Amino acid sequence: MKIAVHGNTPFAWTTAVHLAGIGHTVTLCADWSRCLRTPDAELAREPGLLSQLHELMPKGLLTLSSAEALLSAASHTDENAGDVCTQAMDQHWLALGGSADELVAYARELDAVSGIALAPLVVLSPYPLGTLARLKQAVDATVYALPIFARGGSMLANLAKPPLLVIGCDDEAHTAFMLETLRPMTRRAGEVMLVPLAAAELIKSSVNAMLATRMSFMNEMATLCESVGVDIDLVRQGLAADPRIGSDYLDAGCGFGGPSFSDELLDFSRSVQASIDQQTLIANALRINERQRDVLFRKLWRYFEGDLSGRCFAIWGAAYKPNSASVQDSAVHPLLQALWAQGARTRVYDPLAAESLRECYPDQPLLEIVDQPYDVLACTSSAALADAGTDAGRSALGHSEVRVAGADALIVVTAWEIFQSPDYARLYSGLRQPFILDGRNVYDPDYLREQGFTYVGIGRGEVF
Repeated sequence: MKIAVHGNTPFAWTTAVHLAGIGHTVTLCADWSRCLRTPDAELAREPGLLSQLHELMPKGLLTLSSAEALLSAASHTDENAGDVCTQAMDQHWLALGGSADELVAYARELDAVSGIALAPLVVLSPYPLGTLARLKQAVDATVYALPIFARGGSMLANLAKPPLLVIGCDDEAHTAFMLETLRPMTRRAGEVMLVPLAAAELIKSSVNAMLATRMSFMNEMATLCESVGVDIDLVRQGLAADPRIGSDYLDAGCGFGGPSFSDELLDFSRSVQASIDQQTLIANALRINERQRDVLFRKLWRYFEGDLSGRCFAIWGAAYKPNSASVQDSAVHPLLQALWAQGARTRVYDPLAAESLRECYPDQPLLEIVDQPYDVLACTSSAALADAGTDAGRSALGHSEVRVAGADALIVVTAWEIFQSPDYARLYSGLRQPFILDGRNVYDPDYLREQGFTYVGIGRGEVF
């Protein structure tokens, strides 16, 4: 089939490559005005994606175009837009991101310039409940929902062998058409569900809400653990050992985020609250998460007894999760902004999201983004300079236990693999005081304390 995939998100690229890989002729119609900031780096985090992309394009199975060129060619206003854009499509897959209003407006424009009956629309991105009903009323086309349950870093594998494949359509007569399109996926899927559009919307939103609730529950338990002196990791292990619960999404930390995830949950919470007219569990999960996003700064404030001005902090990680270049709604933002408000300087390293963070704060003098992980340690706080200016400080410059330079603390925000097994001796010598604030519970508290570090995690039993 001839399929146009619309969007410039990592998921749009992955979907286009997967569809071309199973034999469809695919045009990726990207909205270049909303281009990925670092597409090669972002896509490289999906194993096999770039290699398949470069393999499929010479074969003519995958063509890159732009949404503007497709719309222009379809309306015959640009004869040079390219033959591939003028060909009639069998399906339009929409992985646009953005708001429900933007989705409906885009589909209307596509419908207006098609010149013929609009090919079926397959909506991939999650939207608030009722969006697909609006879309059906706005365009003269069959509308499908295909919520994909895929994780960043394994999206291509999840598409090839989905644990759950939900196909939403209100007209049973049209389901055979979509099943044929997805036949290679349905044969390998753990389970295939054919449901109405509203049910497909609700399934996807419910899955997101369940994951958020689990994460917020663990963060609430982490707060309790700190008050009673229990390590949250022991609680996590106990929960994970129960087969009714399982081990996924049970890690306490400094809050969840990501592109539109919190916004989607907030929209869903409002929809639920409007229906049942009472406070929702989802709203409570979001409130816990908002509180948790401030936990790193609160711990720093208590540890340094409010004396943060002029200090310099080393930060590992800025992306909202490992294997992503996105800093959208990341826990790094409330931490950085709170530290800057206190006059503290920050040095940040992230293996993929550095450019995204730099674009968020292009003129922030208290932020320095470095190229190597241990470069975050090479900063000197005003407190260290003051120490060096004293007689005691000058006389002790050569003493290994006196630190007059280096970051005041190392803070782990994102649990990248590169941070899992660091050079502890290098950290110890590079920090002005050997203090590690572990926002993702990456390290073993007992081992770090044996190495001479002051270690503080999330719910690891320490109270201060």
